Amino acid sequence: MSLRISFLFLAMVFAVSCTRTSSQSPAVVPLPSVSGKEALERLKDGNARYVSGETRVHGMLAEDFPPHLAGQNPYAIVIGCADSRVPVERVFDAGPGEIFVLRVAGNVASEEILGSAEYSLLALETPLLVVLGHSGCGAVKGALSVDRDNPAFPSSLHNLLVEIADGIDHERAESSSMPDAVAANVEHQLSEILETPAFADAVDAGTLQLVGGVYDIGTGHVTFKE
Repeated sequence: MSLRISFLFLAMVFAVSCTRTSSQSPAVVPLPSVSGKEALERLKDGNARYVSGETRVHGMLAEDFPPHLAGQNPYAIVIGCADSRVPVERVFDAGPGEIFVLRVAGNVASEEILGSAEYSLLALETPLLVVLGHSGCGAVKGALSVDRDNPAFPSSLHNLLVEIADGIDHERAESSSMPDAVAANVEHQLSEILETPAFADAVDAGTLQLVGGVYDIGTGHVTFKE
């Protein structure tokens, strides 16, 4: 483990320990004891319940959170889109403390997103990371038509669309259909994640499984590419 990663890990552990202080010193929540493969099966099972309408989690109420005051032990990190039609916890029928959710338009692995995911990987030892695209993604649609030299959007949005477009162009075949572009964007974000030493090292060590998926807004079904 590099000096940078070691320092980051120690800083994160310290931050976690600070959040656990209380007048009654609640017990520390145990770290997840499942493998990446088992965590992925949990997501698949949760999505199947969601699609069938047989969910076990019926909304999140304030009373559901006190058992998690001591900390969190998510079994999966999900980098999803900011689209309001993609409620990650609901899609996987997950309750509080189960999934470390990061959302940004186009499910882009930006520096901020990667830093947050590194926290879950290093401090919480989360064994699974999923990049979740979705059907009809507005960010991907915008990226397919973005003019790199003549911005039609404010600078921040333009830069985001160009970043997605560059990744799609790099990954995909000649087809420019939306489903192909969404899948290509997921693949590119996965490759960007593997460029980060913390994730590459964890994958090599077998402590992290990295998976792509696409959520169909019309059916609720998630198709994983392992």
